[in-house]
Amino acid sequence: MMVIMVNKYKFGYSIFQIVFLVCMSAISFETNGYFLLAVASTLQLVVFFYFNLKVTGEILNFSTLFLILLYVFHFGQIILLGFFPELTHNQQITLLYFSEKNCVQSMRLITVIYSVMAWGIMISSKRKIERFYVLSNSAKMIDYDLFRRKALMMIGLSFPVKVVIDAIFFVIAITQGERIGVIWLSSIPNFIVVYGNLSIIGFCLLIVSLKYDEHKQMRALVLICTYYLLLMLSGRRSENVVYVCILVFFYVKTYKRKIGFLKVVVLVALAYLFLAFLFTIVYSRAQVGAQALTSFTDTFKWVLKEKNIFVESLREYGNTGYTAICVDSLWLNNYAPTYGTSLLYSCSAIIPNIGGVAGWITELGNFAVQLKRAGMVTELYQNIGGSLIAEILFNFGRVGSVIVSFILGLGIGIINKKSQALTASEEFIKLSYYIPAIVSILYWVRDVFGGGIRTTVWGLLFVYISKRFITGRKYETFTSD
Repeated sequence: MMVIMVNKYKFGYSIFQIVFLVCMSAISFETNGYFLLAVASTLQLVVFFYFNLKVTGEILNFSTLFLILLYVFHFGQIILLGFFPELTHNQQITLLYFSEKNCVQSMRLITVIYSVMAWGIMISSKRKIERFYVLSNSAKMIDYDLFRRKALMMIGLSFPVKVVIDAIFFVIAITQGERIGVIWLSSIPNFIVVYGNLSIIGFCLLIVSLKYDEHKQMRALVLICTYYLLLMLSGRRSENVVYVCILVFFYVKTYKRKIGFLKVVVLVALAYLFLAFLFTIVYSRAQVGAQALTSFTDTFKWVLKEKNIFVESLREYGNTGYTAICVDSLWLNNYAPTYGTSLLYSCSAIIPNIGGVAGWITELGNFAVQLKRAGMVTELYQNIGGSLIAEILFNFGRVGSVIVSFILGLGIGIINKKSQALTASEEFIKLSYYIPAIVSILYWVRDVFGGGIRTTVWGLLFVYISKRFITGRKYETFTSD
């Protein structure tokens, strides 16, 4: 007789999700809708944290970072409207460009999508398995050296291209303005820009490879993050914010010693200054030339003194929820979902846009472009970007998006499980094949599918080709009971 073992925490979490979804269907959101949605979305994140810790034995992993980013970008403004409505006066809250009824109705569906995605992640998660190398210490050091050489090779092949592009863009943006810089950047073949951005994979590998030399690891992290912070001065925030989060994530995951209270305080203080830095960039965008640098210092002091960084963060990054509402309340009320064809068109982004053919097809798959062309955004705010939840809705509709989100959650949970096991067993060469997907999925939170699939496929090829130049040692591992 076959006995099926059920993890009690996964079972408990499933019961919670069933009750939660029943309540989302039964409760009326006509009164106090913003508050109820703020409670529901926050409850989802908090409960996931608790059960994820019980199931995986970890507080921070790929799954939790993904859900945190998804929460901030899609529910940030709902949190303000629900919990701190008095702080939203004289603020640009894009969700208010819809009627309260339409906003609450759409955000209700978005909350359900978020919950089933978290449910899928939890079901496919697993406690990390400890593995042990059957290698001597000297052999292990040789393998670490090979791994570090692989990281440096990947950086050496791609980073010089990125530096040249970034330097030219930076000078143009500072002297002539960000808009002119963006026009120049768009004139460069996109595959060259993407190739340069693949250096983030090498940087992640480098941070991981230095786990047994904490001083070098810290110096590497500071230098790399400083570079990305400097890039943000030119106005390019979104991708660089995600890159910094990913680098810090891998640093924390591979940091050998337990992170004490004092270090947590320091990290929180640095995070606060980082957010203040980001909003200084927002308020300084209009300045150019020497005035920009002088203005930046004054604006930074003003932001620290006068602005509520917590409110500004939720307001600014919570804009992504606006895009998802546009799809639900405008697009799906006038057009049928694309049933996945948009995602198929987006796969053409893998092909370098030589001759313009691939770019034309990719544009057909870019749901944000199609929304604007069809006039399916409000006149009050049209500067929309990507959104994972919006793209799922655009392709699969209201019912289909719930099903697809659960399946996507299962996939994310599997990637988390695999990367967790490889990090614990120190099989970093194998881990390098998961990093492109991790980077792409985290960035997809507020991007489009085409960019993610391109980074994943090109990143995997990049990792494979780099490996071919380096002869690694084969490891023998066994699973502990």
